[in-house]
Amino acid sequence: MNRLALLPILPLCALWSCVRDEVETPADTDAGADAAVLPADASPDGYVEPADALPPVPRVPEKHRPAAEMCDDLRTPGSAMPGIEGASCGADADCTDGDNGRCVDFRGDQQCNYDECFADADCPGMGVCACGGGFWSDNNVCLNDGNCRTDADCGEGGACSPTLGDCGDYAGVVAYYCHTPTDECVDDADCTGTAGRGYCAYNPAAGHWMCSDAQCVG
Repeated sequence: MNRLALLPILPLCALWSCVRDEVETPADTDAGADAAVLPADASPDGYVEPADALPPVPRVPEKHRPAAEMCDDLRTPGSAMPGIEGASCGADADCTDGDNGRCVDFRGDQQCNYDECFADADCPGMGVCACGGGFWSDNNVCLNDGNCRTDADCGEGGACSPTLGDCGDYAGVVAYYCHTPTDECVDDADCTGTAGRGYCAYNPAAGHWMCSDAQCVG
């Protein structure tokens, strides 16, 4: 009697085991469902490159040098005055040690200066011949501190631009440098500076272009 009463219990236990398995199975797939939700640009291991790690979109600078230029040999007469005691020269005719000598007034003294070049090939290394680019003068000078002569020296799509130095407009253009992917500015308009005197210049220590408002007087 007791032995017969126990017989129906076995199917009930088996049924309970099946129901329990069916209930717990969906919970086991939750982790797999979450792992499948990844950005379209994710790598197989799930890593997504941050947007700020991408290089900036290049922009052609307003000032750049697509091609080299030849300088002429025309200069205005010097600004010196004859008869100044102790002056290095008194007239253009006194300046005969180079090409197109001129006797010019320079900070209270009168000195000779000359055209240093007429083409980039006249300058050493990657020097650029700046036509009429002399300091407070119109003589042609070699700007030898840069790393390019034309845009082509900066690679495909690159730009070789003139830069001011630590004295800003006071000393004028001092060199030509390639723009880089890490530049903080491209044109002077990108910089405000003190009293609106900011400009975009190459910083040799940083190795790229940065805004500056440095100026010299005197």
